[in-house]
Amino acid sequence: MAIYFALLSLYSECKNVHIEFQSDSVTAVKYVNDMGGMTSPELDRLSAKIWSWCLERNIFISAVYIKGFENVEADWYSRNFSDSTEWRLKPWIFNRLCSHFFMPDIDLFASRINKQLDTFISWFPEPGAVCNDAFSCSWHDYEPYIFPPFNLISKVVNKIAEDSVERALVVVPFWKSQPWFPLLLQYVASLPVRLPRHKDLLTLAHDRTLHQIGKSLNLIGVMLSGNRYILENFQQELSRSSFKHGEQGQENNMVWLGNSGIFGVLNNVKIPFTPMK
Repeated sequence: MAIYFALLSLYSECKNVHIEFQSDSVTAVKYVNDMGGMTSPELDRLSAKIWSWCLERNIFISAVYIKGFENVEADWYSRNFSDSTEWRLKPWIFNRLCSHFFMPDIDLFASRINKQLDTFISWFPEPGAVCNDAFSCSWHDYEPYIFPPFNLISKVVNKIAEDSVERALVVVPFWKSQPWFPLLLQYVASLPVRLPRHKDLLTLAHDRTLHQIGKSLNLIGVMLSGNRYILENFQQELSRSSFKHGEQGQENNMVWLGNSGIFGVLNNVKIPFTPMK
């Protein structure tokens, strides 16, 4: 399976080449070189799948055995896999978010395990991924869904602005004291929504393990934009809808404290939450 995934991830654009694999599995080496076998029907089918994929591209493959203690780099990655980045938003909640805002066309921070959309970008080379490392490509032509690692939120917002993304559906924690929160406020293009606190709101896609702080994690969904015309239109609409006669304006941009249903304040105007559809 590792050989098959390596072909899909690294050689999907190749033709007319010979690829040699080194593996510490005697079984894998034999089934690849013999184009199948009689012992395991499952491995025989997988071998046929590998060779069919290769023959369509005129690729010839061979495999050689390498002792495990010599297979240092690949063996380290296979034994030190971390599933801490494989958290997935509950699909039902994701579908509600899409109904409320819009249907994204790509999942920018995903894997083949936890992707919400068929088109996705992964951190490492992976079968089915458009590319790897979302920050290495332009987001300008996408309308993405973004549920990033929390330590990358500031970088994500800056990337949306730099690439002039028309609209992006972003899920982030409602942490008003974080340094990235005022930056995020500047690119809000629609009223945000609070996500319900379901105990299974975040799970590991491969084994359904619940997030350790899932019950106390306050997540929000918000549409961000790097298009200044969209931002100006939203802020003008917000100004008209939020104004109350005689209300004292805020002296500067600030975060509205408390649990009053206010997301934040931008240009002296409060941004409220709106109920999710």
